[in-house]
Amino acid sequence: VEDIVPGTIPDADQLNTGLAAWEAEKHKAGEADPFYLDPVDEHFGTFEDPVIVRSYMPTRIVGCSGGKAPGEPADHEYRWFELDENEELECDTCGQVFVLQLMPDDMPNTMGGGH
Repeated sequence: VEDIVPGTIPDADQLNTGLAAWEAEKHKAGEADPFYLDPVDEHFGTFEDPVIVRSYMPTRIVGCSGGKAPGEPADHEYRWFELDENEELECDTCGQVFVLQLMPDDMPNTMGGGH
């Protein structure tokens, strides 16, 4: 463990390793959602300006509630879709459009195999 002065008690950041250290670094760099788990509520996606869904995997489950603007109530019951990389997915209820953006996987491999 680096940067620990002998005779002192290390703080959590100094003890973090692996995925916890990676997540802490992302938070320090200003990324509030480094795993891309928070709902995307930016705008109503169109083919000209789709909702970008970030993911480390080439496919992701997407839920659409049909809201027209951030914070607006849902226009319809959630519809669930599987969104694939290189696909423009249009909700069959409201017409909102989603596109998956594959993000570079810079997470540490802590499991001994690929993730």
